[in-house]
Amino acid sequence: MSFTAKIKSVKGSLAASYYKANIEKGAELLKCRNLTGETVKERYEEKRLVAKMNSKISKPFIEAVFSPHKSVSKNWSKEDWINHVEDFCKRIGIPEDVQAEYYIHRNTATHHVHISASRLNMVGKNVIPDSFIGKKAELVCDKMAKERNLPTAKEMGRIERGNMKKALLEVSQQAVSWSDFRYKMFNKGFLFELSFNKVGLNGARICNLDDLDEVGNLENYKLDKQKGHKLSQIDRNFKVADFEKNFKNNALKIGQQDLVEVEIFNKNRFRR
Repeated sequence: MSFTAKIKSVKGSLAASYYKANIEKGAELLKCRNLTGETVKERYEEKRLVAKMNSKISKPFIEAVFSPHKSVSKNWSKEDWINHVEDFCKRIGIPEDVQAEYYIHRNTATHHVHISASRLNMVGKNVIPDSFIGKKAELVCDKMAKERNLPTAKEMGRIERGNMKKALLEVSQQAVSWSDFRYKMFNKGFLFELSFNKVGLNGARICNLDDLDEVGNLENYKLDKQKGHKLSQIDRNFKVADFEKNFKNNALKIGQQDLVEVEIFNKNRFRR
């Protein structure tokens, strides 16, 4: 997806403000509007003062995370980030007469900006309705992508799943075990993780390595369930049993000694 965003109305807290400004997460304040405080706490207290002007609004703040795909933002300057964030804010309905802060986080594979804004203007009037605002954010991101001749989230997802399906089919004709399969998928730029329930193996997930932070030892790595796709989302006809059947057929084509060497080699190579 070229642009994605998550947004919601919240009560707000000082702890959440400190999280956005966390230097350990590579945070940098890109810009603040209608705020004079020099510290996180001072700016938060300013926002609380405005929030108290309208007791009817139980969630007086809007929080959003704006995430362009890293292939899109890799050469962005600070000003580029600010311009794109302000374009998003304008389209989503965050006016210039409210308090707002933009923090960029660079601690993940995909750099992203945390946006915190008051829903109230400087005289306490609610100027940001939050009904269906999450859906509106999706539409805004798609429009921003189209205007820049970039693929939308749906188009990017379709391309991504197509590339994953191609790799899965190719590797299933070569691998002789799940260990071998995971290593070969790893070499193609994908993290493949098996899923288990009380009965046993029941599915799998696949994710682009480019969308992850440092993987390290693959044997001990656990994929965030919010990342990647289930095997069934790539192709509803994919079944783990069919992959295992292919492994057995592939193993019959090579000698026992070669099979042992493959497994030993893979065990020592699951590192990024």
